Amino acid sequence: MLDVGSGSGYPALLIALSGNATEVVGVEPDRHIFEFLKRLEKLAENLRFINGDFLDRGLELEGFDTVVFSYILHDFDPLPFIERALDVLKPGGRIIVGDFDLNGLRETLKRFVREKRVKILENLTIGEAPTHRQRAKAFIIVMEVPK
Repeated sequence: MLDVGSGSGYPALLIALSGNATEVVGVEPDRHIFEFLKRLEKLAENLRFINGDFLDRGLELEGFDTVVFSYILHDFDPLPFIERALDVLKPGGRIIVGDFDLNGLRETLKRFVREKRVKILENLTIGEAPTHRQRAKAFIIVMEVPK
């Protein structure tokens, strides 16, 4: 599993400790946060973090079963991130996006799915919360790429 924009590292750590993934890799561009994340690696043998920009094609990432974006895409143009996820996934892999529906993010993802012939396995609204000076719906979309 690849966790993009690991932040606190908490989701990656939980998955690593659950035993449901043989390898969990987190990518975090912020050097200061990365220093903290390196300490978390000691808590799980199957967990490692990389300091870098996920969109950097020079960053060697490939062969993942799952790519997770947890509350980061609403701050960026999501399409380059989702395109890059397709590049690093194995055939039949999954992309999981949990985020706030800001700036039309949810509709952008659904449009992407239609254009790329990616299948939506789950599309759930999980609640609503204040964020970015407004109330926004939170959602999870699970996509599966063709085999």
